[in-house]
Amino acid sequence: MSLRETLLDLSRNLFSYVNQIRVDPNSSKIVGYHSGDTSRIADREIETFIIDYFNKKTDLKIKFVTEESGVIDRSNSDYIAVIDPLDGSSNFVMGIPWYSVSIALYERGSESMRKSVAGIIMNLTTGKVYSYDKRRAYMDGSPALDTPRVVLAYYDIDQVDQAKEIMEKVEKPFKVRTLGSASLDMSLVCEGRASLYFDIRSKLRNVDIAASTNFCIKMGFSIINQEGKPLDSSIENVERIKDWVITSKSLES
Repeated sequence: MSLRETLLDLSRNLFSYVNQIRVDPNSSKIVGYHSGDTSRIADREIETFIIDYFNKKTDLKIKFVTEESGVIDRSNSDYIAVIDPLDGSSNFVMGIPWYSVSIALYERGSESMRKSVAGIIMNLTTGKVYSYDKRRAYMDGSPALDTPRVVLAYYDIDQVDQAKEIMEKVEKPFKVRTLGSASLDMSLVCEGRASLYFDIRSKLRNVDIAASTNFCIKMGFSIINQEGKPLDSSIENVERIKDWVITSKSLES
């Protein structure tokens, strides 16, 4: 199987597994903290499932950079997997059907978050998958037609003026939503179902958006910062994105 086909097979197995664990009342229990965020049993179990799949069902030698465990460096690895096992864990706990798994694969030696060779973002409530390989991006279904203009916005109370400045560039009228899963939100924009995604809180990590960044690049979008420059990050460790993250064709320039 190709790398993308391997990820698709993993996502299908993972979807079935998550359907089993989300009915377990213990899955939402907090078992630790990392980078200012909580770690729940579900996060750990999904991460373990992903790592076990790669180690036991494939011949791929992988270094893992994952939200829960940090770096798991396998000697003589050929690839780096940047993983967010459960993007939108608060939604998972609350029963809001908007959370995902996000996996980006890189060739060992790659230094840029933007140079992934394959990846997936799966909506773990519907099974919808956004994926890509070196050549192009793939998605279930087709972009919506006559989509209402929607802005997916994340900002703190003291950043209202900055958020307003960004949103003033969007054609009106539009609606504002905060859905709670960065990788799915970005993919929604790049699929053509929303107009703009931005997060100006400087709280995202590379594991949150590595796969969705590369999916959007394959779809012809640029992921940019407040200066309009391409956003990038190292993938050697779990790193915080200390910058704005903006996804929108109309704001690239």
